[in-house]
Order: sequence, then C-alpha cells, then structure tokens
Amino acid sequence: MGHSNEILKSGGKLDPNNSVPCEPPTKEETEECQFCFRDVPLSLLMEGQAVGNDGLCTFEMSVPSCKNCTRSTIPWVTDDQVSDDFTDAILSIESRKKKEKEEMENGVTELDKLCLAHQQAAEEEKKAKARRLEIEGLIVAISDVKEEGSSITKTRYYKCTCTGKLTRKLDQEAWENIRDDIPLELQPVKTKVDIDLPKLRAIESANPELFKLVCNAIATKPAKTSIKVEVLS
Repeated sequence: MGHSNEILKSGGKLDPNNSVPCEPPTKEETEECQFCFRDVPLSLLMEGQAVGNDGLCTFEMSVPSCKNCTRSTIPWVTDDQVSDDFTDAILSIESRKKKEKEEMENGVTELDKLCLAHQQAAEEEKKAKARRLEIEGLIVAISDVKEEGSSITKTRYYKCTCTGKLTRKLDQEAWENIRDDIPLELQPVKTKVDIDLPKLRAIESANPELFKLVCNAIATKPAKTSIKVEVLS
C-alpha cells in the first residue's frame, strides 16, 4: 500500500490525484517480556530481576520486562545500546588524547590549563558579584531600611534582614584638642595594639635571640596563599 499526504481541493474535499508521497511509518522494534512473553516496544521495556538456576546454585539476573509484570522504573538497555555507549566512550578518550597531544606539542602545561581555568572562574565570580550587588540594591529600594541598625521583612518564603550602617573615622588632630575635656572613663576611643611587621622582620634578621623572645607573645599560623594570573603578550 502506498503512503501519501492527500491535499484538500477548494471546498475542503480531498483530491486523490494531487498528493505528496511520504515515507511509510516505521514500526518500532520489539522484544519479548520474560514474564508474560508478550512483545513489547523497546522504548517501553524495563529492567526486571528474574531468578535463575544452573543446577548448582540459584542466582538473580536482569531480564527485559514490561511495566505491568515488574513495576520496575529502570529502562532496559539492549546490547546494541551498550555497544554504542562503549564506542562513544572510546571516541571520547581518543579525542581527549589527541587534544592533550596537540597541547603538549604547543608547549601547553598543566599550569597553563589551571591559569586559564583560574581566569575564567575569576571572570565568572566578578560577574556574579556585580549581579549580587545589583540585586541587593533592588532589595534595599523596596525594603524599610534604617539608617543604622537591622530591620526584618518576612514573606511567605523568606526572611530578609537589612542592616543599615554608618562609617566613622576619628580625626586625630581634633581629638587631641578635646580629649582632656572628656572624663577618661567616658572617652569613646580605644587604642589597638598591633604588630609592626617591618620592625619584626628587621629584629628577626638583626637579632635572632631577641626575635625568639618576642615570638613568645606572637601566635603564627599559615594564611591563604595569594594567586595572581596574568596573560603574557
């Protein structure tokens, strides 16, 4: 039997003499369910577990089945599909090896790859930060934010806390002029004692014994290593 798409004449009637041939519909391959022995389209086959016996011991094995027999939700994979997947994996490995060989011939090292990945990640991070700051600005615009202090807004799904802040910097010259007029216990200024690193390194180099004594009051631990990547021209 021929297959064609028949074209409508004016008035909505089919014109059998003016039709366009088309490909006959293809029938999907089937495989027998190992439980009810009905032929089932491959796209509807599931992986079922059957018990086998070789005369020495009893064992479980995977067999094709229909959904009604096993209620399984794992699709059945045919040997052809496994073979195709294996071939794709081999081609992927070969492609990667070829790329690595080309990179080696061009002098590309593992460090080069990591530097490139670092630059790409840094650029993505920069864009993500800019987007986050943009969104935070939009949140502030529609929220009741205090000049200083926290305000909380709750929706059905989120709790949003906006904390207003003011920066303050001490004018040391002006402070020296008024500090004696303020009782010591009420002076809103504190002195921070910190390490003078250049002087510490100078002591370490010039006077090791004194450096050992100073180190009794200094806790030292490793910090994060700084990385800077630049493209060479």
